[in-house]
Amino acid sequence: MNTTDTITAALEARRADLEASYDRTVRSTFDRLAERFGKTFDRVYNTHQAPTFKNLVEPNLAARKTDRVGEIRELDDARIARNASAYATFVIQAWGEKIAQKMGEVESAVVSSLDTWSFKIVGQVNGHTVRIEQRMIVNFSTKGTPFNQFPARVYVDGKATTAAAWKALSQVAA
Repeated sequence: MNTTDTITAALEARRADLEASYDRTVRSTFDRLAERFGKTFDRVYNTHQAPTFKNLVEPNLAARKTDRVGEIRELDDARIARNASAYATFVIQAWGEKIAQKMGEVESAVVSSLDTWSFKIVGQVNGHTVRIEQRMIVNFSTKGTPFNQFPARVYVDGKATTAAAWKALSQVAA
């Protein structure tokens, strides 16, 4: 199995955690905004929190029963489940591609630690022991859309290595 397949399999095993994280984020954001604006959410559109509502909460709301202002809005469990699955698929693909891009091909790659937000992969490149640690950071765009950032630390033979040195070493191996 190549490095990308190893990483994807390890990430896929965490799908339920990613989906649960999305579910918790949607529900807690819904509750926080409902507490501030009421469950009609009529006033949210005139605030700086409108993008977060529109991009994170609104896609998970039950369909409106009427077009009347003041209608109480509720979360739709089926929509949350569907969107959580899509989110997990996106994160697995994006994170897997990011890791594979940063790592390149590593001989005997082993995912030695993986949780919802971080991983550690150990392997060999050009006769050197390589350890890559990465922690996913969740941020929100100015439009309120959640996105992930993936800063990584690379260690070669136990010593921290710059991105340029790592790139040079991994290219020599290829």
